[in-house]
Amino acid sequence: MRVDGGQLWYIPELPELELLTGRYSQHVFPWHFHDTYCISLQEQGSEEIVFAQQVLQVRSGMILVINPGEAHSNYNPAQLVWHYRSLYVPATLLQAVASWGNIKPHFPAKLLDDPLLFQLLLRAHQQLELEGFSPQNQTLLEQGLATLVRRYAQPALRINSPSTLTRLPEVLTLLEQQLSHKLSITDLAAEAGLSRFHFMRMFAQATGLTPMAYVTQQRIVLAKRLLQAGATPVVAALETGFFDQSHFARYFKKFVGTTPGNYQSHHRTIVQ
Repeated sequence: MRVDGGQLWYIPELPELELLTGRYSQHVFPWHFHDTYCISLQEQGSEEIVFAQQVLQVRSGMILVINPGEAHSNYNPAQLVWHYRSLYVPATLLQAVASWGNIKPHFPAKLLDDPLLFQLLLRAHQQLELEGFSPQNQTLLEQGLATLVRRYAQPALRINSPSTLTRLPEVLTLLEQQLSHKLSITDLAAEAGLSRFHFMRMFAQATGLTPMAYVTQQRIVLAKRLLQAGATPVVAALETGFFDQSHFARYFKKFVGTTPGNYQSHHRTIVQ
């Protein structure tokens, strides 16, 4: 039996933190990355996480930590049910609970087998889902995150590589300003001052995604903001450059794991 659905929501008192509970079997999340830390708790079954240099199998009871900007895809190759909970945690929150100042934590090990920490983070996620915000639940969450950082994080280091796309910020700005329009690879390559082929190779090396995959992801990010602000799915689709609502809904569920309507109604329920 196919089981593919999830709920993604946020707590107004904890800005930028999002929580997800998902139950999937045949769903394949395409290549993407997060602007936040993704901390996942595997409650049932297993899934495969594919990174550029490795493939990890996440089994029940394990914690998966993905650093911001790390491109990946995930699915269950046998199409068996897997159930997990995720916390999408902004760097500012992790820095605050760990008292690291402006230094961003980096997790070199992505897969953690730590039953006590798993239970602590699981309880925090469950309490936030059942009760929403309270000082006690905030403390529980912060204890779990602080323990995670203390045990497994190290200071993030900026590595300068000669192969880095030097005009990447300008290219990304152009992309994000033109999400509702169609940009050609030739235009982007010209902005970067590179040949079309060289640009595509360097962009993928720098971001982990093709330019068009990056555009699709950023359109979904913008659509989430519009839905949170009360825009209808039709308006969100038009504002983010999708052909129509069905095209938008298909891509939204592919990337987010739930439908635009479900995402919006659950956000509104939590906010109220």
